[in-house]
Amino acid sequence: MENAAQDQAALVGSSIDVWRLERVVGRRPGQVLYYGRPAGGSVTPALLAVVPPGPQRREGTARLRREVELLRHAHPAENLVGLLAEGLDAAPYPWAAFEWVPGGSLAEALSAGRTFSLAGALGIATGIFRALTILHRRGILLPRLSPRTILLGPKGTVRLTGLADALQRPPDAAEPTSAGGVAEDLRAAGAILYRLLSGEDPAPGRPLPLSSRLPDIPAQLDVLVARLLAENPASRPEAAACLEIVGWLRSRGPTADPDTEPEQHTTDTVLPVSLELAVGDVLDGYVVERELGRGGMGITYAVRDDAGQRYALKVAGFRFRSAQKAREQLRRDAAHAAAVAGHPCVARVYGLGETEVRGVPVVYLRSAFVAGPSLARLVEQHGPLPLPALRHLWVRVAEGLEAIHQAGVVHLDLKPGNILLDRPIDPDRPLEEQLLAATPRVIDFGISRRLDEDSETATALEGTPFYMSPEQCEGLRPGPAADIYTLGTTFFHLATGAPPFAGEQLAVLSQQVTSPPPVAELPGRLGYHLSLVISRCLFKDPQARYPSAGDLLADLRRAGGRDFPRRTLEFLREREHLFLSGRAPRRAPPSSSHKFLRERRAGCAELAELLAAVARPDPSPKALRRRRDWIAELLDELRESLLDDPHATRVELEVIERVVLPRLRSAAEELADDELIADLHQAARTACELEALCDVRALTLEERWRGASAALARLEETGSTNRLARVRVERDLDQRLAELRWDLRESSARIDGLLADGQLEWARQELRSFERRHPRAAEVEDVAGDLAALRDRLSTSAAADDDPPPAAGD
Repeated sequence: MENAAQDQAALVGSSIDVWRLERVVGRRPGQVLYYGRPAGGSVTPALLAVVPPGPQRREGTARLRREVELLRHAHPAENLVGLLAEGLDAAPYPWAAFEWVPGGSLAEALSAGRTFSLAGALGIATGIFRALTILHRRGILLPRLSPRTILLGPKGTVRLTGLADALQRPPDAAEPTSAGGVAEDLRAAGAILYRLLSGEDPAPGRPLPLSSRLPDIPAQLDVLVARLLAENPASRPEAAACLEIVGWLRSRGPTADPDTEPEQHTTDTVLPVSLELAVGDVLDGYVVERELGRGGMGITYAVRDDAGQRYALKVAGFRFRSAQKAREQLRRDAAHAAAVAGHPCVARVYGLGETEVRGVPVVYLRSAFVAGPSLARLVEQHGPLPLPALRHLWVRVAEGLEAIHQAGVVHLDLKPGNILLDRPIDPDRPLEEQLLAATPRVIDFGISRRLDEDSETATALEGTPFYMSPEQCEGLRPGPAADIYTLGTTFFHLATGAPPFAGEQLAVLSQQVTSPPPVAELPGRLGYHLSLVISRCLFKDPQARYPSAGDLLADLRRAGGRDFPRRTLEFLREREHLFLSGRAPRRAPPSSSHKFLRERRAGCAELAELLAAVARPDPSPKALRRRRDWIAELLDELRESLLDDPHATRVELEVIERVVLPRLRSAAEELADDELIADLHQAARTACELEALCDVRALTLEERWRGASAALARLEETGSTNRLARVRVERDLDQRLAELRWDLRESSARIDGLLADGQLEWARQELRSFERRHPRAAEVEDVAGDLAALRDRLSTSAAADDDPPPAAGD
């Protein structure tokens, strides 16, 4: 050991290439690290890794060669320690010269008790994610990423080192499952960011959120760190998405820490973090009249041109640091709005411009001025909107959303504040009358995107947490279903006076993903049908919501009428998988399946909550009788709908029988109201019988003839008070059996004709076609006999074709 140290010290003072080795600064396996001062002034100082003689020489040379090769492969990567020169084949000491970073490692800074501001932590995170983005794109992984491998230089320089321990996978290789995977790199980066912000390492498993220690931390940053530390690797966002989120947070955050602010690598015009225009300021001939509102991308002003025409000007400045970025984003906003130009429910956008105000560069977007208030202001001033006006506005906004989707755009930021009325509200006139005459207009396409964009994930957590869809909160790629959800949260707010979830933003983001919406209060406010519509909009899984804005629009127009389509309730039979596991079944199982019924009951929590709103215990006999009458009306409606949609009808009946009626009976028994108790028992029997009829109808639709007949026979044996509904189901079964027999006769006639023409193969195909249409036809006794006779004729014809023709002269 003493001889090795003497050999290493002996090199101090000698020269390698243009560097003079001045001192030993560290050691790595098989390598000694020296600080090298350049002999001339034109060369920068360097960190020289030298492989000395000894038993670890082979290992040290191999590690140095690997580090050099990976640095060259990753070039250019500004946040990696740069390679200046190398002499891997030099004798007697292989060497490589790397960029000298004078500030030391992040681990040393943390050990010395150094703390970092939010801006400083975000600056370091920017360097880490920028380097990881390049490395991951080139298939390079950093299994030992830690504060020891992060070097801090002056003016916020951040450099990653330690590529000798990196892993490289072929471009077409699957994601590694070892500790060196991309997801593990991201978790390590999240742990470093957690330490920078909180001063402590995250606990194993699921650490406490940063907001529990730092109440003022931005919600988006808290969610980002939580996702990076998530136990499920699939939940961690890519490095490029993290870089975008951190960059967005830095652009909105406080003034950067000069000691940790990374170098700027742009020559573009820098926009101010904030620019407030005064009344009377002029932008390109537009005179500012007043401020209309503020958002994440800037401030919107009402302006007037020389001809007296009024416009709305959105002035960029809050989010963007460069004019080029502002131009790109506002041009995107204008292009997406222009795709639906001319629709009465979407505000028109004219284009963008650039000028200076008081020597400050300004980039702005000009759009039509909408005279009325936003729906957010309307609810703030008047409370929940009247139901007729609410339905009118909902229909019109859905029309605008349908046009947006047909143009290939998703809005992603629908909320009451982004929907304006085309006229002001007169306080001296009835509000409902004015709202019914008004046209709502959707504004602000600032975070919208094209449906045909290639990106598979969201680049940042953008939107308003109180209205964002679960997929937006999780950073997943949003589609039209995200707008359906945000429209649902918007009109939930307009109907109740508050969004579905309220409180701290981080808690709201979590609730949007995991908690069922509080829909129990809706029936009393919106009625039964509109409650179901809004409940379907608020499903967590995108596949469970309305397939399109057009489908939503159709149900809104018919809600409350007798023609309200029962197919709207198809989501109920999907719910057993959608609500619990997040994926839709390929085909709804038959309603007679006991396993399916158990799963469906487990998945109907929201519907149970919805219908149970009428079943809250109430000591008033009058109130209980009103609820009894409501149940009777609902049973009458379900009796009418069971032929059209037996699956959904049966689910509703189950909830009524197993959730609502027991609560009502319990309340009635406390009052000792024998008449009411008897009525409720009769309602339960009615619901049970209708469930059995739904099973018969479902079996009939699936052509499970034997099961349908048996179920109907059992119902006749027990008797039924729903005689009319039973007769309708029985007639439907007879009609479908008659259609089956008619189809068999038609197919039999075609097969006989083909056999007479010698077309045996075509005859076989006709039989196979019938069997595909009616796979259980053999369950019907008379049909089974006719079908067997038809098969016999085909077999006889096939055997005759197989006999050899008689020889000539026989």
